[in-house]
Amino acid sequence: GAEVGYAVRFENVSTPGVTRVRFCTDGVLLRELMEDPLLSRYSVVMVDEAHERSLATDLLLGLLKKVQRRRPDLRIIIASATIQADDFKAFFDTSHVTLKKPSAATAAEGGAEVGEYSMGKQ
Repeated sequence: GAEVGYAVRFENVSTPGVTRVRFCTDGVLLRELMEDPLLSRYSVVMVDEAHERSLATDLLLGLLKKVQRRRPDLRIIIASATIQADDFKAFFDTSHVTLKKPSAATAAEGGAEVGEYSMGKQ
């Protein structure tokens, strides 16, 4: 609850002004969007397991796209083991997004293929 906290449906273990990283469910973040439509308390939002499509996740991604239009400083990270990176790049339609391929060293070490997108100003 200090620097790293979490929030689930009926439990919030974080300290305002102290917590720097907060894990939460898509439902909790959707509820926060209703109270703070621009997510002004956040500088980065990471959506993990984006391939596990649900109504809440799809709704969250659509709202994050709208928030990012008003807040270009908000970094959005989409993570998934089986992500279709080009589809997400097209959905967020940011011309300044670049795809970084994994280095030869990462591939040689048996690392997974990683697509890294930076949606902030370059």
